[in-house]
Amino acid sequence: MVVSDAVRNQIVGMSLAGSKAAKIAHTLQVHKSTVSRILKLHEKTGTVERKMSSGRPRKLTERDERSLVSVVNKNRRATLTDIANSLPTKVSKNTVRRALHRLRIFSRFAVIKPYLTARHKKARLEFAKKYLHWTADDWRKVVWTDESSFEIGKNYRKVRVWRTKSEKYSNSCIAPSFKSGRTSVMVWGAFSGSSMSNLVVIPPGQNKSVDFVEIVYKGELLGFLGQTSNAFLMEDGAPIHRAQVAKAWREQHSLETFKWPAQSPDLNPIENVWSLLKHAVHVRRIRPRTPTDMITALNEEWKNTSKGYLDKLIDDMPERMKAVVKNKGGSTRW
Repeated sequence: MVVSDAVRNQIVGMSLAGSKAAKIAHTLQVHKSTVSRILKLHEKTGTVERKMSSGRPRKLTERDERSLVSVVNKNRRATLTDIANSLPTKVSKNTVRRALHRLRIFSRFAVIKPYLTARHKKARLEFAKKYLHWTADDWRKVVWTDESSFEIGKNYRKVRVWRTKSEKYSNSCIAPSFKSGRTSVMVWGAFSGSSMSNLVVIPPGQNKSVDFVEIVYKGELLGFLGQTSNAFLMEDGAPIHRAQVAKAWREQHSLETFKWPAQSPDLNPIENVWSLLKHAVHVRRIRPRTPTDMITALNEEWKNTSKGYLDKLIDDMPERMKAVVKNKGGSTRW
């Protein structure tokens, strides 16, 4: 990182006034190692002026580097060739890469997150504030449920983007997740504390609310609730959950539910279990090629989920609420 002489003098001045290197770095928005290097130079030579380099001067000027940042911010997925060709100065891909790294901008895999509108962020923020006071023990009283679709033969190729460390969850740096039309297997599952339900396969064509009540509520959830003392049910806003027949069944069994904000898989810890299963069936083992193979693989991996892992997910719930508030309703790392 290039630091001007004015900033160098500020660093020395703040140090002489008693400020620590970490505080100086935070205040002036420079790296701590840069602060330490400048202070050592001043201590050794009595000046902050940089010695003239005997090596070849950089091909990119400060103006070129500003153009570089502008190009990357406009197209996070640009290739090095595209970036190099867009600059006024003709340079190689390696020169571009080195310049980006000096500017603390690196190529990283994009985090896959749902796209959040202003309305989504507002609802997420309201939800997080409402339950900000809940402890991990409070969250253990919840029965976490969800449905998930596992696609047959899906290629889990990741997207790369140019970003700084702090931009990991920025809208421009994530890979938004959308529905696809591939052949898939739909399953339902639940856990509470460290107890897990059986995994339920929802047959193709039986995805109406009446079917859901028969297959899931009466078929598995009722028995699972009998094994726990918890009656607080977590369900998202899917149409099958909002239907009158589903509401009537929940009221009949005195089940309380959250008013769950849309586009919020990062607030539901069972989503982490789904991610674990998807990695297991698509990456760690040979990808299933038929629905039968997929169902067999999913059941095996679901039963192999450790109780310690589930406990850790619940322990993180208070931190999830804090992260949503901190990000003003935006995406979190979960």
